[in-house]
Amino acid sequence: MRRLIAGAVLLPAVATGQTVRGSVTHRGSSAPALGAIVTLERVSRVGEPGLEVHSVLVDERGTFSLRATPGTTLAIVVRRIGLRPFRSDTMTLAPGETRRLEIALDAINPGVENAFTLERVTVSGATPCRTANDQSVRIAELWDNAQTALLATVISTRDSLVRRRLIRYERSRDPATLAIQSENVCAFDAMGGTTGGFFRSLPGDSLSKVGYWQRIGTGIARFHGPDENAILSPTFLADHCFTVVAPAPGGEDLVGLGFEPAEHRRQGDAPPEIRGTIWLDRLTSELRTLEFTWTTLPAGIPELALGGHVRYSRLSWGPWFVQDWWLRMPEGLPSDRTASSRFGILEEGGLVQAADAALLGAKPATISGTIRDAASRPLAEAAISIAGTSLRTVSDAEGRFTIDSVPPGLQVVVADHPRYDALGVRAAEENLLLDAGSERALILDAPSDAQIPERLCGAPLEAGHGTLRLIVLEAVTLVPVPGMRVTLADRKAKVSGSGFFTQAETDSRGAALFCSAPAERLLEVTATTTDKRATTFELALPASGMKVRVVHLVRR
Repeated sequence: MRRLIAGAVLLPAVATGQTVRGSVTHRGSSAPALGAIVTLERVSRVGEPGLEVHSVLVDERGTFSLRATPGTTLAIVVRRIGLRPFRSDTMTLAPGETRRLEIALDAINPGVENAFTLERVTVSGATPCRTANDQSVRIAELWDNAQTALLATVISTRDSLVRRRLIRYERSRDPATLAIQSENVCAFDAMGGTTGGFFRSLPGDSLSKVGYWQRIGTGIARFHGPDENAILSPTFLADHCFTVVAPAPGGEDLVGLGFEPAEHRRQGDAPPEIRGTIWLDRLTSELRTLEFTWTTLPAGIPELALGGHVRYSRLSWGPWFVQDWWLRMPEGLPSDRTASSRFGILEEGGLVQAADAALLGAKPATISGTIRDAASRPLAEAAISIAGTSLRTVSDAEGRFTIDSVPPGLQVVVADHPRYDALGVRAAEENLLLDAGSERALILDAPSDAQIPERLCGAPLEAGHGTLRLIVLEAVTLVPVPGMRVTLADRKAKVSGSGFFTQAETDSRGAALFCSAPAERLLEVTATTTDKRATTFELALPASGMKVRVVHLVRR
């Protein structure tokens, strides 16, 4: 069977002129074997396993290119889930030589004894655990497929193959119901890269040494979960035993590779450990998720729904990446002298949105709630919608609304209402990170009179100042009049040229905004058309408040 090793020693490609190029295809169809990993191994002795020097994913055409050191004996190894591995004959490249390989991979037939043609050792030779013979082959097969996808994830991140929108969040959850009590969300665009990884953990050897959580102060602990590099590390295999896990009802399309601490990791002085399951697709053998929980917790922590979850996904042309992840940890720890009778759950996690990686089969979410005005009264007839979609509804007399079939991920819920449209603001707007199949309840609060000027102008009003929003409409058609020059000034400025004076121009909605003008004194407003006709009137602004004036323009 395949040797259970965490083979990921990824060194930079050597910068010389010796190159191995080629293509990897499916035998029979000649279609590119998208997702195949091509590894250059340095061979010390013919017939013995090589040391991995560099690995790459084939591109959209199934081609690859690897550089080699002259005079080195090497071999090319190709792995892809669902296809039989390939190892080339050993070769030595002369300075400046380019060697080309055309590699055709065969499909693996389920149940065939010799499906794995690379080196074969027993599972007990790679872990400290005894494994029943009837499970050994199956464990090796599952690990081989999981390892291939994890290594592809490492390569995709290192080589920046996935352009992603990263969404990070922090949630506080109710410990009994797991209902979301509060949420902070941050989104940004990024490539992969060795320093731009999305879900990163301590290295495998560090986790083995210090454990998967550490108490770092009174009432504070830092929790960890393993990323793909940590799982691929030799220490992870040395610290854990593996078994085949049957899925729960409803998950029959999956098969699990379970892991738990080895005996030497369960002794009293051992660092904190984890146990969990790597889930693969039963039909395609592709990696789906990693689930785990901590086997021990800090003293005084009750039984809570704690642990971690990582979902993996693949772009259509091969690169793998972390689709989403979360860690659920206790929110607060008992101090050395006191104990808390109630704990919360802090969830930190993230979601990747990649253009070529829709989460197939993800169940839509449902949003329901109430919208209220600034006095906490129900706001009826508000138009509630999901930005960028056609999903929308209208609140009823009690301000209630429901929108279903909402795609999971980061969504923006917006509410519009005529009362607030006239003021130039939305009744409400809120970012929500929706889990697949979730039902989110929320309360939308419209802004108060004091909040509206700040929303429009981006800063609080100065003391003794007010805000004016002027709207110019055609008197007959009520069509907005854009491009009018509007002047706001006090009498002193008009007579002497000194004092308050400012100008603005109406926008496409016929609106001009004056964010900070002297309050509680007469100001003159002059709106001038392009043909030099003017409309003039006076008004006074409320202190720390806002006034809206609609002007109906009569055409002569």
